Amino acid sequence: FSVGDIIWAKQQRCPWWPAEVADVASVPEGVKKHRRPNQICVMYLGYSCRKGSTRDYGFVGEGCALPFQEHAERMKAQKLGNRDRPVLFREAVAEAEACFVVGGDGNGADAPEGALGATGEDAAPGTGPRCDSCGTQLKSGEGGSGGLRPGLCRSCMRC
Repeated sequence: FSVGDIIWAKQQRCPWWPAEVADVASVPEGVKKHRRPNQICVMYLGYSCRKGSTRDYGFVGEGCALPFQEHAERMKAQKLGNRDRPVLFREAVAEAEACFVVGGDGNGADAPEGALGATGEDAAPGTGPRCDSCGTQLKSGEGGSGGLRPGLCRSCMRC
């Protein structure tokens, strides 16, 4: 996997979770000390249930990382208990899927210029304004010019 790839990552006693392969240099210092040889550094998609507006990072072995699109249907159907935070899981899956809608390859590298922030009035139905940060379609009342951070969805405004 390469930095920026969207994958499914698995930690012990946790469900498979959407994640982005991260550059070790960009993660918090406290995370780096848990690195072991031959592990992939990931940033889990969705926001931390403990901290609300931050991301969680970790390291997973090669066998605990799978390509997102190839395994999406099976992983989305996995059984989740309440302690597995099913609402946060669905938000993380939506964030991961948005990467493929916008970028096509799971890392956004080939996204057309301005695709993440497209707000054209003449857009086709279902292709309205998108968050400038994550690319998810904005709901009514989100991302307006009156906010402190226009063009962002509610999740991205928290960071």
